[in-house]
Formats: sequence, structure tokens, C-alpha cells
Amino acid sequence: MHLDNGRDTCLLVESSTVAGPLRLRYLRARGEMRIRNSRASGRILLGDAILNNPGAVALRFTRNEAGSDVVCGGMTAHGEVHFVDTQITLTSTP
Repeated sequence: MHLDNGRDTCLLVESSTVAGPLRLRYLRARGEMRIRNSRASGRILLGDAILNNPGAVALRFTRNEAGSDVVCGGMTAHGEVHFVDTQITLTSTP
């Protein structure tokens, strides 16, 4: 998936509930991604995503609940990444 809105917000998820994982793996985004006041009952998958907003915020993740892990392995961010006031339920692997 490719999102491009220059330097403005390219994705806004607000006050939402996702039943299961929030899949943003392999995402290509230019601009600011804002995910706030939302809940996912499963994982937040950001692995291998490329977020571009140099000199500004690339990802603002505020007041969210993740029912499982937040997976960012391989994610590249050109810009700031903010995780603020977020509850993440960690799962253990055997």
C-alpha cells in the first residue's frame, strides 16, 4: 500500500476499534501518519514499513490500546516516531 500526501497527514485513524490485527506491514507512506484514541484487539503490524516525513513527525501513535504486540521489525522512519500514552499488552513467545 502506498500513501502520499506530501508533508500533510496521509493517514488518520481516530477513535476506531479494529477487531484483530491492524496490518500496516510493507506500507509506504509520505506525510504524517496519525493513529490516536483507537484500539486493536490484536497486533499492530508495522514491520518493513517505510515512513517518510523528514524533519517532522512520520508516525504519531497516541492514546491507543494494542491487544498484543506492536511489531516494528524492519520498519524505517525518516522523521520522528512518537508513541505517547499507549497501552500495549505484550505476549510471550515459547
